[in-house]
This record gives sequence, C-alpha cells and structure tokens, in this order.
Amino acid sequence: PTTPWEYVWHGVAQWMGVSDDEEISKILPNADNFRKCDMFTDGDLFVDGQTPSYDCASMDSDNDGVMNDADLCPDTPAMYVEAGLVDASGCAMSSPPSLSQAPTVSRAPT
Repeated sequence: PTTPWEYVWHGVAQWMGVSDDEEISKILPNADNFRKCDMFTDGDLFVDGQTPSYDCASMDSDNDGVMNDADLCPDTPAMYVEAGLVDASGCAMSSPPSLSQAPTVSRAPT
C-alpha cells in the first residue's frame, strides 16, 4: 500500500469524536511524522463526517514561512528554519554553521 495507516486512522478518530491535535497525537503517535494536509478527515471517509478536507495550499507544513502551494522545498529541515536560512521559495540558503566555525574561546590566565 502507498497510503500510510495514519492517514486513514486520522479520519476514523475524528469520526469517533477525537478532533483535538493533541489527542490525535496520543492515539496516533506516528502521525506527527506525516504532513497534516495529506491526512484523511472524517469528511473524506464518511457521509456524515463533520471535518472538511484540509486546504493544503493555505498551510505551511515545514514552518519555513512559505505556504505549501509556493514552497519549492516542502521539507526544509528545522535547523535551517530556526537559523533563518530559508529563501523566499522555501529552500535552505546556505549550510548551517558547523562546530568548526564556532568562535574560539580562550581561557583567562590563572
């Protein structure tokens, strides 16, 4: 199968009344490893489902400040985002500083 079980169980959990993201994470601990906008909702799976499909275009799945519909690099690593090294297309601009580039600290004379 090409569809992860978490996608389906997400919609089933909503249909059974679990709608809070924190509660979903307890029931489906691996769900955070997948893009939320790809998850099925109860509205996708059941006629009487209450939650509409997620609008992936208006989401920023990798939190880099670029919406998914314009993001050329949809899985920008968090270390680039946290360092502010993301360009307008959502891609990493340069490599994050390494330990070899860290400033040298000298000891005070004793």
